[in-house]
Amino acid sequence: MKRAIDALVVLAGFISMYNAKMNPQCSKCKAAIRKYNYSNKEIERMRNDYADLKKEAEKPAEDKMDMLEFLNKNYPTADDFLLSDVKKKYKETFGIVKTFDVLKEEIEATKL
Repeated sequence: MKRAIDALVVLAGFISMYNAKMNPQCSKCKAAIRKYNYSNKEIERMRNDYADLKKEAEKPAEDKMDMLEFLNKNYPTADDFLLSDVKKKYKETFGIVKTFDVLKEEIEATKL
């Protein structure tokens, strides 16, 4: 009986050694690593979403500022300004590209 128990202990040792060579990580370790990587990915996604929301909140909406306010804010003392500068600044501010004709009409409508 004693020899059978010793043989089983030795066999169990060989089995665990074989499993250690074939599976260097246990399933719990792999699950913990997957959970950690998922958490990092989610945190990064949330940070990016927050940065986008913050950027969107800081950016003025087009309906909050009409063309007269836009021109007074960006070109307060300029009597003459290039239409291409206005187009570029308008695109940076609102993210909307307007044609020169539309910008010209809106600027003429302000009667500056």
